[in-house]
Amino acid sequence: AIELRAVLIQKDDLGWKYVIAFVSRSNNNIESNYSFYEREAFAIVWTITYFQFDLYDQCFILSNKLISKLTRWTSLLQEYNFEIVHGASITNLDANELSYNPYPSQKDLIGAR
Repeated sequence: AIELRAVLIQKDDLGWKYVIAFVSRSNNNIESNYSFYEREAFAIVWTITYFQFDLYDQCFILSNKLISKLTRWTSLLQEYNFEIVHGASITNLDANELSYNPYPSQKDLIGAR
């Protein structure tokens, strides 16, 4: 079973870290079928929601495997002016065709490999 786990840590003025709380839960059947990225993003949202009363109106550090990738990808996209619109697979046939039949390239343009 796939689980979500989080630790709330507080740092004192000397830089010592203290565990405030450990929390975990099992995913339901739908959540267990999420992709890696969806599970990581869901874990972030769930953790912040769970600790909302501790974190609200506070500056906090979020440490997660996905954060560094998303930060890097976000910085690559910030220079563009675009709008994201969800389209069902049946109406987005051009992108579907490309994802099912990718061009075999060894060059990694976005640092994803």
